[in-house]
Amino acid sequence: PSFNGEPETLSHFLEDVEVASDDAGILDCLKIIWTVRYASPADEELWRTLPAFRDEEASWARFRRELIGLYPGADGEKRYNRRDLEVLVNDRAKTEMTTRRELGDYDRDFRKVSQFLLQKGRISMEETERLFLEGFSRKFRELLNHRLSIKQPDHLLDEPYAIEDVWDYTEFLLSGAGNPSTPLN
Repeated sequence: PSFNGEPETLSHFLEDVEVASDDAGILDCLKIIWTVRYASPADEELWRTLPAFRDEEASWARFRRELIGLYPGADGEKRYNRRDLEVLVNDRAKTEMTTRRELGDYDRDFRKVSQFLLQKGRISMEETERLFLEGFSRKFRELLNHRLSIKQPDHLLDEPYAIEDVWDYTEFLLSGAGNPSTPLN
């Protein structure tokens, strides 16, 4: 097991330690010691300051709670918030998307955050669909909206397009099958 210092990987690291320790029949007190030894020197120094590390009778559960408390977002419950999604969308909209690879990168980043928020009930599907489209530059979004309006003439203007439709038409435009005489940037 190894920990790279990123809060979102801490739970996975701790699960790896638990599995290896349980398989080897290691007691909680030794599990705590070995967990700290797997850390980088900087993290090891910090982890040794935890009360559960210094308490010989501390449980693994207590050590785990204290350790996760050092890394906001590591518990998985608050990994992302609405602001994270808005920052992702706004940052992405500042640059022209010109390749299908960039579309894939944006889609994966967007899904990672938006699906988390959807599962936690912190965002609606309608808001998710609206934000996905906002992640494209103004010029590309205009081109995309034009294409969407042609393909879906009965679509209500105040309802967002489904992400799958935006994806399909974006891929179409980026493949060059759209209007090649219209520059994207």
